[in-house]
Amino acid sequence: MRLHRFYTTEYLTPELLYTHSEHLHQWRNVFRYIAGDSVVLFGDGFEHSYRIEDIDKKSATLVEIAKTPSRMQSRECGLALALIKKDNFELVLSKCTELGVTDLYPFISERSIQKMYGEERLHKILVEAAEQSGWGRVPTLHSVQKFEDMVQNNNCVIYDMTGEASTDFDTRIICIGPEGGYSEHELQLAKDFGTKIRKMGEGILRAETAAIVAASLRLLS
Repeated sequence: MRLHRFYTTEYLTPELLYTHSEHLHQWRNVFRYIAGDSVVLFGDGFEHSYRIEDIDKKSATLVEIAKTPSRMQSRECGLALALIKKDNFELVLSKCTELGVTDLYPFISERSIQKMYGEERLHKILVEAAEQSGWGRVPTLHSVQKFEDMVQNNNCVIYDMTGEASTDFDTRIICIGPEGGYSEHELQLAKDFGTKIRKMGEGILRAETAAIVAASLRLLS
């Protein structure tokens, strides 16, 4: 039986008094864990399998029964994503974490939503996706930045219908624009900075679709 995985930043030792309130609530009230059941904690590069010796509302006494290296992403892959509709933005974060994206760079462009969403909720989505998909690393959510700062400072490739058709997805950062696309000014700015502009095909993809497809081509090819 597959054990549920839980991400933590706590220092994990062979014997552990665990006090993470959210996890304790899940263990007791959702999964109905009792003494003798097992859980997996990760976050330090290893999968720590623990047996629950005792559990109550405030803490759980855990004893390690196995420790193995976590499955880490084999390559660095960043996704720069314009701020799109909240539900779609969260969908991209979840699915691209499953695919193995390691860094997320939200940015504001001329046609994007101008306000960043709650970072605590976004981080929770990243954690849950990493827990579910088996990765030992939760993607880093970087601070929101302006489009011009991103193309100036990052090694990225922009995907836009005006770009050159290419199957070359060997790039450090994938850059996906807003629902309305990049403005002419932004595309020219990217060219001025020497940023490559590519397209994935002849069809016009929604921003969330383009992000997931580009990450798939980068990580699964």
